[in-house]
Amino acid sequence: GDGTSTAISVKYGGNVGIGITNPSVTLHVNGWTRVNGGLQLDGANRQVMAIDNTSLLLGTNNTERMRITSAGNVGIGTTSPGYKLVSSVTSPGYSVVGQHASGGQVGIYSSTGDNGIGTINNYPMNLFTNNSAPQVTLTTAGNVGIGTTSPAQNFVVADATNGNGVELVPGATGTIQTYNRGTSTYTNL
Repeated sequence: GDGTSTAISVKYGGNVGIGITNPSVTLHVNGWTRVNGGLQLDGANRQVMAIDNTSLLLGTNNTERMRITSAGNVGIGTTSPGYKLVSSVTSPGYSVVGQHASGGQVGIYSSTGDNGIGTINNYPMNLFTNNSAPQVTLTTAGNVGIGTTSPAQNFVVADATNGNGVELVPGATGTIQTYNRGTSTYTNL
C-alpha cells in the first residue's frame, strides 16, 4: 500500500475491520470478500441478509441467478420480480418443475404465447381441493374425468359413489349418453 490507509483495524471489544477503521460487528469488511472453500454457519437461526433497503443477490459463475428484493419478492432469471416468486425463462420451456423422487413431474411451461401447467412425463394431471383425492383428471390420452380418474371417453362426469354418470362420445355420430355402471346400461340423450 501507500502507507496512508488503514488495512486492518481492531476495535476495543474485539471487532475487526478490514478496509474500515470503525468496525461495528465481529468482522466488518468494506469491499468484496472471497472465500476459497465454503462458508459454514453454525447454530440456530443464522442469517444472511442485506441490512439496508436493497436486494440480496445470489449467483454462480460470476452471474446473478437469484434475487430477493427489499420487498421480499424472489426472482430466478429476472432482476425485477413483481410477485412473491417469479421464475423467468428466455426461451420456451419449463420455468418451474415439481418432481417426486419416483419420477412424477409437474411443470409450468412458459413461452411467448403457448403457456400451461401440466405433467412432463407419462402421468395424468389431477386437480383437487382440500388435500383430497383427485376430483378432476386429465389423462395422458387427453380424456377428462370429473369424479373418475380413468375416463374412457373425451369427457366423463361420474358419481364417485355408484359409478353412474354422463359421457360425451365424440365421432361422426357424436352423442351424449348417461350410463349405469351397475347394469352396464347406456342411454343416448
